[in-house]
Amino acid sequence: MALLEVTVEQILALIRQLSLDSKQAIFETLRQEMAESSSSAEPDEDSRDWLEANDGWPDYDWGTAGRPQGLPVSCVPGQGIVIIEASDGES
Repeated sequence: MALLEVTVEQILALIRQLSLDSKQAIFETLRQEMAESSSSAEPDEDSRDWLEANDGWPDYDWGTAGRPQGLPVSCVPGQGIVIIEASDGES
């Protein structure tokens, strides 16, 4: 199979000519491929070393109240991380 050499600029010029639906289909396909490749990729040696490093620092002192609970979140495709609103009766 012959190698096709196309620049990013050429690809973008072609994409600009497509309908919105076609652009969305391309976007979703690329997003899915990137998600699959990033989740299956093994971290490189530097990343493994950093993740496994013991820096020797003491744990963070959250004070007498302890670590805060935080807010409930959800990952919404196309938006990212979204804070979930508390329903009535919840604080």
